[in-house]
Amino acid sequence: MTLQISITEPHTAIEISKWFIQKELDKADTKKDGNIKLQKLLFFAWLIHFQKFGKSLFDDDFKAYPKGPVVDSVRQVYYDLAAENIPDFSENINETLRLTKDIFGHATVKELVDLSHKSPTWEKYSKISPQKKEDDIEFKYDPIIPKTELDEEIRMIGNVLFVQKNMLSDSECV
Repeated sequence: MTLQISITEPHTAIEISKWFIQKELDKADTKKDGNIKLQKLLFFAWLIHFQKFGKSLFDDDFKAYPKGPVVDSVRQVYYDLAAENIPDFSENINETLRLTKDIFGHATVKELVDLSHKSPTWEKYSKISPQKKEDDIEFKYDPIIPKTELDEEIRMIGNVLFVQKNMLSDSECV
């Protein structure tokens, strides 16, 4: 099945990233790990948003890097990003960001990388990406992971949302 992705929210991955940075969800042992954590949060937020609302959270592409899907436009400016000039997001986007924070915000970098490696689409495209040393400054990872092929990941995130909703319902009954 190929997803039809024609409707996109009017924000960029950089704008979404600033929200995560403001909430200090990119905090890790090193700045590099903070960038990796932010990348995984963007990936899972995109999946959650599409699952819940049938819209792409942002147009920016994901690339198949060794540690999972990466939005290159964010990776390139991460060290200069600040939690300022954050736009007003719609209620749907705010819900997506809160859910992403609640579900994935406390995970370690390693846990998020491992989860992103369960993506069949990332796995498919990472196998055809050039694998150079991670510290090689001139690395370039392609191809782009087609969002239209993320149907299995969206189904999986739907299961996560279902479990999370039921856990909340159960805790309210206690």
